[in-house]
Amino acid sequence: GSSTQVYFERMANIEARFYEIWKDMSLNDSLSEVERAKLAVWDYPVSDKYTKMWQAMKEAGLPNTLDEAVQKVRDSKSSSEGFAFLGDATDIRYLEATSCDLTVV
Repeated sequence: GSSTQVYFERMANIEARFYEIWKDMSLNDSLSEVERAKLAVWDYPVSDKYTKMWQAMKEAGLPNTLDEAVQKVRDSKSSSEGFAFLGDATDIRYLEATSCDLTVV
């Protein structure tokens, strides 16, 4: 329920909605073939980076508390195989300043 979680979820939903609008427009029978060709799916202008990030976040398991997030980071095998905490900059800077084993990337 953090602001970071809400941000990624909303952005993923916006990307999905834009894609549906684009797809509906490109399949619209009332458009000429030339107009539809201009809307070809392979020319879709919006990235799906938030959709991919949101999916990865859900698969990793969203922590319920800040303490749980920090513990998941600490329990990680390495910086390349583990849990990255995305959160409010103020919280993260405080954690880094008070915990020698945490690093901001």
